Amino acid sequence: MWTEQVYGQDGPTGEVRYHLSNQVRATVRDVDGLGDVLQGALDASANSVHNMIFAVDDEEGLKAQARAEAIDNARAHAEQMAAELGVELGEVISITEVDGSVLAASGVAVRAEGMGGGGGGPPVSGGGYTASASVAVVFAIAN
Repeated sequence: MWTEQVYGQDGPTGEVRYHLSNQVRATVRDVDGLGDVLQGALDASANSVHNMIFAVDDEEGLKAQARAEAIDNARAHAEQMAAELGVELGEVISITEVDGSVLAASGVAVRAEGMGGGGGGPPVSGGGYTASASVAVVFAIAN
């Protein structure tokens, strides 16, 4: 809460305006119902909605899964190349995560159009998350 002195052409008018700001943080797990949640906030006199963040509950689990798939993919490629060369893969010499895991949102948006009656909340378009990992694996060649 803060106050504001009102000024006119000749300086302070003696009038004081009071401002109040209240912020609420909410976690919504059902994205399909997000529009209704936003509409409920607007109906309860919210006059701005901002800093919406779309995330996943188990980010580390998705990154770990992406890493495991990258490692499996690296082994499959190495086995194919070894077979083409007529050799067999030996033990792993080294493994490095090249770029680090990336978890990225795509296509998620909230539009404020059509918020004046007509049922339902503001439209929220769907999207998705992509978890990716890149690894470099060095194998020994078995005799």
